[in-house]
Formats: sequence, structure tokens, C-alpha cells
Amino acid sequence: GFVIRQAVQERGLGQATGNVLINGQRLSGKSNDVLGQLGRIPADNVTRIEIVDGATLDIPGLSGQVANVIAEAGGISGQWAWRPEFRAYYTDPLLTRGEVSVSAAHGAIDYTFGLENGAGHSGAGGGTRIFDAERNFTEYREDAWTGEFNAPKLSARLGYEGPAGSVGNLNLSYQRVFYDYLENGTRTGPGLPERTRRVEVEEGGYNHEIAGDYEFALGVGRL
Repeated sequence: GFVIRQAVQERGLGQATGNVLINGQRLSGKSNDVLGQLGRIPADNVTRIEIVDGATLDIPGLSGQVANVIAEAGGISGQWAWRPEFRAYYTDPLLTRGEVSVSAAHGAIDYTFGLENGAGHSGAGGGTRIFDAERNFTEYREDAWTGEFNAPKLSARLGYEGPAGSVGNLNLSYQRVFYDYLENGTRTGPGLPERTRRVEVEEGGYNHEIAGDYEFALGVGRL
């Protein structure tokens, strides 16, 4: 009956709006979503998953059922996934979708490095017959289009457990975005000259994040 709730993106750290913890700590970083961070933990490293009442934990704003993933990082471990896709018509084979990650711990520091590519190919085509309001045939169109999207992302997470229960996190990520669209078509009809139509779209950009936080005891509470 447990369903993962993604954290709400707000300014600053905000309150703990997600319902997943790792080793009793909230997930740090705005661009690293819950499912992405969980996916980089090798299953062999997971000791157990506790479903607890968030109100019993010392994390402000946390309530309801919470999944606390208890994981140990021993040595170097990694995992990968490749998700190709093949379609019969109009699109090229999608071979670039997948991810790979490496995790390890050394003393008070644990780290995870990941590379993933959220890619997608789409396409369609065929003929279209157009009629006017009187059901008279007016135009025939033959179109074919393809769209190819790639968004490779390199990310790194470093965690630090210091003295007296202090905890630090550093998150780094860099992502490039590529999108190409191509459409070709012809237009014919009674009494109309034959026409051709071509649309080309090329988009690109990048996203990046440098984020960190440090938590330590201060007086009767924590800062």
C-alpha cells in the first residue's frame, strides 16, 4: 500500500515533502529525483526497507508513511541498464537510452557517480484525405515525420558523516539536451498544383546544478 511521493521543488531546502529516506536522511539535491537516486543503489547493498510513521522521526514537515531504505556501501559496486527500442516505420532504431552508475564508500565519505541518457524517438506518417463541408474531396496529403530526443546527464553525489552526527551532502550534475525534428510532405488536389512541405526543427540546451547542505547539532536542536 506504499506509494512513493516525489519531493516538491521549493526555494532552499524547505521541509521534507517526499516520503523516502536513505539511512534515515532525506534525499538531497533538487535535480536528482527520488526514483533516480534509488535506481543508483545496487540491490545487494540494501539491508532492509522500513515503513515507518514520519511523525516519529526527527525531520520537520515529515508525516504519514515513510520508506526508510537502509543501505550499506561496501567497496565499489555498480550497475547499468540499456533500453533500446525498435519501430517498424518512420523512426531510426533507438540505441542510446540507458544509464550506468558506480557507488562506493571510503571512511566518512560515500559517493555515487552516474551517467544516464533519457532518449526517445517518435515518428508517424501516411496519407490524409480532406473534404469540405459538402463532403467534396478537396486535397490529399502524404506526410512523414520523425523526432529524435537525447538528454545525456552526468551526476555525482558525495555524502559526509562527520563527528557528533553532522551530515553533509554535495550534488553536482550537468545535462545536455538535443532535439531534432524533420517533416516532409506533399499536397495535391483537384485543380491544385502539387506542393511540397518540409519542416526542420533543431533545439539544444543544457541544465546544471551545484548544490550542497550541511547539518549539525546546535544547542537543543539541529541547524
